Amino acid sequence: MGMYRDLLISAKHNNSEAVMELYKRCQPTIKKYSYVNGKFDEDLYQNLVLAFLGVIEKFK
Repeated sequence: MGMYRDLLISAKHNNSEAVMELYKRCQPTIKKYSYVNGKFDEDLYQNLVLAFLGVIEKFK
């Protein structure tokens, strides 16, 4: 958890490299949950990415 915590702290402080590293690690899961009835839903994917970014902002 320590490595993720450090990345989250850096990302929260507008470190774009940290944001991209977190995204790279989470992207497979985000993509996995972007399927509805076996079909990829681009709108859902975009909403999940926005939610992901929102979590970074809310991290304490």
